[in-house]
Amino acid sequence: MPRASRVAAEQGVLPVWGYKNIIGALGQADYTHDIDTVLEVLTHPNKDQIFDDYEHFTLLDSTDRACFLIRECETYEIEVEQTLAIPLLGKSDATYTQVYRHIEDDQGTPFVYSRVVNPFGVDFSSAIVDVDQQYQVYAMYPHQGGTRRVEAYWVEAQFVGLEIPDSVAVDQFASSLDDWAEKIDGYIDGQ
Repeated sequence: MPRASRVAAEQGVLPVWGYKNIIGALGQADYTHDIDTVLEVLTHPNKDQIFDDYEHFTLLDSTDRACFLIRECETYEIEVEQTLAIPLLGKSDATYTQVYRHIEDDQGTPFVYSRVVNPFGVDFSSAIVDVDQQYQVYAMYPHQGGTRRVEAYWVEAQFVGLEIPDSVAVDQFASSLDDWAEKIDGYIDGQ
């Protein structure tokens, strides 16, 4: 059990045997561009220079991005420190690791798999939500001339002093997938 959960359990917030505040969601989003073009933007090393939502984005460590993008390296691994501006929640500070992996099916169709691990939580300036940890896994593959992204997301979180149903968080996640797909497509179209 992560440290934050152990402390919460000791304080009587969570039962010792499990997690009370885990929210999970599954969603998909479609990009209008091919997988390689989308991947160039998703792995961009200076996201704070191309997207207004990113106030700070620093690669603390990374493997060879160029090698990965030309498919000579199977994986691209990064450790990131970032600050995002999120409507209603304010600024969010997080440090996480992410791995991208190229995969091909039997017919040679390219897929990209990615996982994001953040066991350290997210700090929000608004103090209306506590996020103790979050995880994501997604796959991207060619779909109708563009790219489809299917993603699963888990977060250990709770709203502070508010009774908000989990469905609100799930809806927010689903709409954020579409929003980011539109932003990435818009960035590519504007280049």
